[in-house]
Amino acid sequence: MAGYTGICLIRYFSTVTKKEDGSVLYWRTAPTRFSGEDIKNVLERKGVPLTDHLPQVYDVQGGGYHVLTKEIFFELPKDGEMLKLDVRLTPLTGPECLNKLSDTAANETSDIKKKGAGIVLANPGPMALYAFGFTTCLLMLQETEVGESHVQYLVMAYAMFHGGLTQFVVGFIEIFRNNLFGATAFTSYGAFWMGWGLYHILVEAEVLPADKYPDAKCVYLIIWGTFTAAMGVQTLFINRALQIIFLTLTLTFYLLAGGVYNVDSKKAAGWMGILCAIVVFYTATAELYNDLGNIHLPLGHVRNARVEFGNSAPGRGEVLSLSDPGGVVPLRLRKDGQNAYSGVDLNEMQGRNETEAV
Repeated sequence: MAGYTGICLIRYFSTVTKKEDGSVLYWRTAPTRFSGEDIKNVLERKGVPLTDHLPQVYDVQGGGYHVLTKEIFFELPKDGEMLKLDVRLTPLTGPECLNKLSDTAANETSDIKKKGAGIVLANPGPMALYAFGFTTCLLMLQETEVGESHVQYLVMAYAMFHGGLTQFVVGFIEIFRNNLFGATAFTSYGAFWMGWGLYHILVEAEVLPADKYPDAKCVYLIIWGTFTAAMGVQTLFINRALQIIFLTLTLTFYLLAGGVYNVDSKKAAGWMGILCAIVVFYTATAELYNDLGNIHLPLGHVRNARVEFGNSAPGRGEVLSLSDPGGVVPLRLRKDGQNAYSGVDLNEMQGRNETEAV
């Protein structure tokens, strides 16, 4: 490397964090010309977890992110200005690594492949949420008597496949993404919808009697309401959107249980379920937009939550760890009382929440 002549500001962040809320590292002894490999070394010296993460730098001119390798070079501005770089840290979680990388990047990161790093799984949460929202809305239209009685046949088909099978499959995908909450919720409610659809199909086929055991149905709905309430406790540590979803869904189940004996309770359950579906639609859209990164919709994340965006999972982005000496946790979520600097110009950040590279 050439002589040390300037400062390079490296802003690094995870795939579930807005880059504006990432952590800042000042490389005060940066050479006039250095490679992507040099940046990786600086981050590793600071303790940023690169063993199981793929560091990618944003290309201002060409657009998009490129893997940090020794073939990529950077030069400090000749006018003495600070060089600013955005580095995204993508968790590597599957058994098949780097299939979509360029040949150069694959060669440079072959050691990661040997360690079992793998494909980064996209967030399937919006798919399951949309499936749940659509099916819930259709059923609740029937419960409120706004829709025709024959809408139940459409709900049966949706419950078996869109509402049921889609959520069930997404639940298992969430297991591979280390999202225990999402896996539990999606597999459970996916199985619920498939069971609901199968039961009513068998009733329509006159294989099973209709509403012969109202007490059992009431207990069944109470159990699901209690399960939903238990799951809802965990949302207190995630975001407001999920809190509203699980609160309204819990009330819906309990009102449906009362609706077994009372028509007004059944209608109230329908309207509560529609409210739940509306919030689910918003949450799914927010997750989709936030993960794509073009538009940001707030989910009302709870302070000190371990994940800034997305469904819920503490383990979705392994890069977010309170014990990380590199301070990868987004500043707005740190437990040390520091505030976020979202919207603040990078030039104004010097000396604030700063970590030194060397």
